[in-house]
Amino acid sequence: MGIDIYITERLHNIILTAVFAFIVVSFADSLDLPAYALKRLLNHKMNNAVTAGYIMKDVERLRKPMQQVANFIHQHMMFSLDE
Repeated sequence: MGIDIYITERLHNIILTAVFAFIVVSFADSLDLPAYALKRLLNHKMNNAVTAGYIMKDVERLRKPMQQVANFIHQHMMFSLDE
């Protein structure tokens, strides 16, 4: 029975992660965030992009784009609540 619970929880986490990624990508795209920032926010590798090797991979640089996405979500949630 323990393995069934583990598999169920794991599947649930995978689904939640996919939904979160879809939401972040959708909102980030509407904000015209750079593709490299999007890839980094989703922890995707950039092996095929030659230019990506020259980009600094500092976590602090992701703070601004992630905050923009969070602000966008918050703004639209507040707008929906006001209706």
